[in-house]
Amino acid sequence: MKLADTIQNEYGTVSADQVRKNIVHTKELEQIVIKYKEWLNNIFENEYNLNGYHDKICTSAHNRVLNIESYSQEDIISFSCLLADFEDQTKKNILGAEIGFKSSGIFLSSLIKYHYEKTKTDMPYTLLVDHLSKKLDGIGYDTKGAKIKVEGSVGDLFAYQFSEGEIHVSGSVGYQACLYMSGGAVTITGNAQGLFCQQMAGGTVHLGGSIFAPKNNPYESYSFFRMSGGEIHIKGDADYIGEVNGGRIYIDENAKRLWQIQGGEIHIKGDFDKRNVDFSSTMNGKIFLKDGEVIRA
Repeated sequence: MKLADTIQNEYGTVSADQVRKNIVHTKELEQIVIKYKEWLNNIFENEYNLNGYHDKICTSAHNRVLNIESYSQEDIISFSCLLADFEDQTKKNILGAEIGFKSSGIFLSSLIKYHYEKTKTDMPYTLLVDHLSKKLDGIGYDTKGAKIKVEGSVGDLFAYQFSEGEIHVSGSVGYQACLYMSGGAVTITGNAQGLFCQQMAGGTVHLGGSIFAPKNNPYESYSFFRMSGGEIHIKGDADYIGEVNGGRIYIDENAKRLWQIQGGEIHIKGDFDKRNVDFSSTMNGKIFLKDGEVIRA
């Protein structure tokens, strides 16, 4: 039985350590590691600033992955386990931001992108990241059409520009998850940090936990900012919701504050204080409360 079949059959019970014991170090896996090291060195040598940082390192990853021939899903799973060996590969750029290892989710996504484009496989790509002490940014970036299962929590910019396919995370996600999402289906079993689903235009998102804004400055972490379409289901609470233009949001528990609901619908099954709706600008959205009352913002 192939390693990918083993992961698929035992999803949710297998660990990175278990898989690592059975890794076959193919020449393709060795090439992946070599190209990954080149990619990290390129980030360190250029010290990209925050303006366009993720787009630049994504292009760099694409250029290197394209030169790896015929790697398999087993190689991708194995590489996700081997990432623990590179957690110290990080530095601060001239702006003081951490660069390097944390962005490895983008490299993983490039591997998935080009494998899927060649094979169009229906079998999910499994990434094992729960063994990592640092949460990876950018997982799901530009993976149009693929099915992905992530075992463990992830960092920021999860499912960035997600447009087609499915992605499931057994864990929580960082800031700006599902930013610019336009299609596909995302499932997150844990919690999300602020700036969730900003500028989302389509697709469906299921969050098993709650959305938490940072206590030091929650007003800079409004979720659903300029959301124009799609559907979101939240099993827990939602702290701060701002400038929603369209789509539907369903909150099973409590909401804290709503700001500029200019369109769409928000359904709150838990507690919400109507005094925490900001009516300071023209609003056309609808807010449905647990007692059946409808607030037309």
